[in-house]
Parts: sequence; C-alpha cells; structure tokens
Amino acid sequence: MCKRLSGTVLAVLLVFGGLSGCSLEGREAVDGCPELVAYDVTRQVDSLVSDGFDAIDERHDSAEEEIPRVEPACIEVNPPEVNFGGKKCGEEAPQEVRIRSCNETPLEIYGIRVKEGSSPDFGVVLTNYNGEELLDHEPTEEDPVVIPNGSEVSIIVTFIPHDFNELDDNSNVILDEGDLVITTNSSQTNKEIHLSGASFCMECATAVIKCAEGDEVVPQTVLHLSGDESYPGCFEIEKWEWSVEQPVGSQSVFVPSHTVPNPTFEANVAGSYLFVLDVWDGGGVRSCIPAAYEVLVIPCEAIHIELLWNTPEDTDESDTGPEVGSDLDLHFLHPWASGPDLDLDGEPDGWFDNLFDCFWHRPHPNWGSYDPAINDDPGLDRDDTDGAGPENVNLDIPEENVTYRVGVHYFNDHGYGPSYATVRVYIYAYLVFEAPEVMLVDKDMWEVCTVDWPSGKVLPVVADDGSNKITPQYENPYFFQD
Repeated sequence: MCKRLSGTVLAVLLVFGGLSGCSLEGREAVDGCPELVAYDVTRQVDSLVSDGFDAIDERHDSAEEEIPRVEPACIEVNPPEVNFGGKKCGEEAPQEVRIRSCNETPLEIYGIRVKEGSSPDFGVVLTNYNGEELLDHEPTEEDPVVIPNGSEVSIIVTFIPHDFNELDDNSNVILDEGDLVITTNSSQTNKEIHLSGASFCMECATAVIKCAEGDEVVPQTVLHLSGDESYPGCFEIEKWEWSVEQPVGSQSVFVPSHTVPNPTFEANVAGSYLFVLDVWDGGGVRSCIPAAYEVLVIPCEAIHIELLWNTPEDTDESDTGPEVGSDLDLHFLHPWASGPDLDLDGEPDGWFDNLFDCFWHRPHPNWGSYDPAINDDPGLDRDDTDGAGPENVNLDIPEENVTYRVGVHYFNDHGYGPSYATVRVYIYAYLVFEAPEVMLVDKDMWEVCTVDWPSGKVLPVVADDGSNKITPQYENPYFFQD
C-alpha cells in the first residue's frame, strides 16, 4: 500500500536530482548524463515507497508523535498599567508591580527594563528597595528568574519628576509617559506595562483602580472594583467618584453607588468598559490625574447572542422592579421546533416550543447529549423583565449540520410604548452580525437571523419586500406555562 512520502525521502530525491544536473522528466537518456535514464517521477516514488521507505516514514511519524507539546508560559501583571498621578518635583514615588506565573509551564523572566524612548523620570528596581528584598538576582537570558505556576514576584517601578509638566491647548496636563518591558518565555514575549505621571508644585491625591476579576472577563461577570488603595496628598482622602464608558446599549450601574470606595459593577454586554476614578482629599483638593482602568468583556462560547433595547418613554431604564420597564424576550430555536404557522409562510414557526425553543420559560433545554458533563446545550443566562436588557443566550458546543434561528418577542410593554431592539451575534468571541435599533411594539415577533453550524455563517431573515420579518400580535395559542 502506498504511504505518504516522508520529508526525508523527498530530500533524498531532491539532492539526487540536484547533484546529477539532470531532468527527471520523460524516459529518454538525459543529455550530458548518458549513464542516467530519467524515470516517470510518480512511478519512481511509488516504487521507492514500496521497496523500503515505509520504515523511514514510520520512524518519522513515530518521532512526530513522541514530541511532547509544551504549552507556552503565562504571565499576569498587577497592576496592568501604572499611573503615578501628580507628584512633587524631585521626590521619588515607588509603585510595586507583581508578576505572576499563571499556568503549568514555569515563567522565565529574561529581562526587565524601561523601554527606550520613555520619559527618563521612570526607573525600575529589581533586587532590593530600601531594604525590601525583591528578585533574588537580575534576570538575563543565560540566568533567568524562574517563577513556578501560581507563584509571583515583585519589583518596584519609580517615578522622579524633574520638571513641572506643561498644559496643552485645552489646559490638560501633558503627562510623562513610558513603558516597562518584561521579556519572558510566555506567548507575550515582551510584555509592556504603560507608565504615566506628572509633576506639580503641590502634591495631589492619587487615584488608584484595581479590579479583582482582572482586565478580561466574560459577560455577566460582577466586577469588584477597588479605589481604597488611592493615596493622599497633604490630607487623607475623603471622597471618591466613579464613572464608566460602557458599550452601546449597556445600562449597568455602580452598586451601591458611584461614590463609594469599592463598588461592584455587573458587566453584561460584550465590549470595552473604561472605568475612571477621581478622589478628593480633606483639603478639597481633587486628584490631579484621574485613574483609568479598562476591562474587556469577551464571550468564550462558540455562539453568544445578545439582545438589548431602549424604550424612549422609559426615563430610567436602569431601575429594577415589577413592571418598571418594557419586557422583550430573546428566543433561540432548534431546527426541530414546531408549532402553528402564525407568520403564514407555510412552515411551522417554532416560537414558544416547550422543548426546542430556548427562552425565559425554558432557559436551559436539553438538546444534545444526556451526559451533563458535556456542555452542548444552550442557556439563556439573563432574562430582563424591566427594561433595556441585555438578554444573552450562549452555546458552547453546537450540533453539527444544523441551522439555528434567532427571534425577539415583545412580551409586554407595561405601558411604555415602542422599543428599539438591537441583536448581536458573536462566533468564538468575534462580532459577526448586528441588527441595530429595530422598532417593535407590544406583542411583535421579530425573526432576526439564522446561525448555521459548523460554518458559523449568520444570515438575516427578511420579509418578501426585503424589510425585517415582524409578525404583529404574536401569541402562540398552544403555549402554556408549566
């Protein structure tokens, strides 16, 4: 039986042809090489394989199989960036930076330096700072610092401003900026930590943000934000004020309020959240530079679907409670869903099917394997009944050769009138489809799109005239709550 020709055999043939200076095409004697007769290449390869190269190929395959796969090391740095705030001219400000190894492969540090082109006011201390032991030696490529899985080490980044910082045309402080570079054996070979600071004639309070969950999370993560490590200037800090730039459609708020040192914040919508913190000291002096911390919310499932909406007549879409906002529902349909043909397209609609429609009534249906350890069923992870959303459906292991359907039903407007719905579909964390701001009124059923698997192709569903396919006054007469 003919086997795959190994790289070793191909190399032998190529070298042979190159040394002879002869073409292997045709069957006649080759000019300049009367002692050689060219063979049909395909036939010669078949012959060589059948006459003894099988063993070479098998050894080659065996060697490939025996090579262990080593996972690249993982690095976590806390804080992910260093903001020194405003400091007195000529005084040194230290900031501890912790470096952690986060998987089974030990993290090797080959060097730590302030990047060329950074402000000369930044520095880094590696082994000893004012008697505090840090690394046991300065790392080099020949003699790295090795951090086992789950362990961490600390270094000190310093900032000594030498001149007062100027203002730009908008009266904003022009910061001293730079980057710390950590060279390791991780997938991020040269991990960069941004540095910033400024000099003032008087010392301001410095705002500091930390997030227990880190700077990259999945939707529905409750973030535990911390501002109580902010430090004062001349007086103790007495006031905190948080703000956030969040993805379009997100209505999350700080809990219990935006004026406490350590609030929580539920990040429900995929995208970027930029948290900003200002602090004031007892003398009424505001932090010269607000702290900023970005969190990326990235879905980790194969299919992630979001429904968000805004209702103009609802003046506070962030409030919660019975009937204090409009209620729209996300539906995710399996091909086996059945039911009446209320949209009159000649096919069963499937919406509100008790087994094969994933929605608020059956948020976690069993569509795949009966083995609970296999995560192959969809889940409605958030049902919002009082305005704005989001509602999310996630599916980690979709079925092969199926086409799912996505719909939105305006279940109850609670007297708030029309809403404008947006649906986003993510495939392996990438936004591949968005249908924004589609107006719906009470009891509308909007068939949004289809999701094909395993291609991941998402196609919009449209009516015969090319508009959105919306069926008014949609109420399935065969749907009864359990």
